[in-house]
Amino acid sequence: MLDKMTRYIWCHACYHTLIRKKGLTIHQVVVIFHGLALDDYLCDHCADHIAVSDACYAISFVDKESDHQEWENGYLAELERIDIEI
Repeated sequence: MLDKMTRYIWCHACYHTLIRKKGLTIHQVVVIFHGLALDDYLCDHCADHIAVSDACYAISFVDKESDHQEWENGYLAELERIDIEI
């Protein structure tokens, strides 16, 4: 059984891979925030280094919008939500 929400920090390149992919089947809803890294991270998709203050994305896959629980503020500054249809 899948959790109601899975969350990731992705680099800029991997975010654009997600946008091109279209048609994800694991979850119906993707919640994305763009911001600046508050710490050093590794991209959860490709494992590339994301340095402090680098632009990156907090991505949550949820079954429905109400399953999303905010977590992004602990990882990114200057958050901007991105609404896309996948």
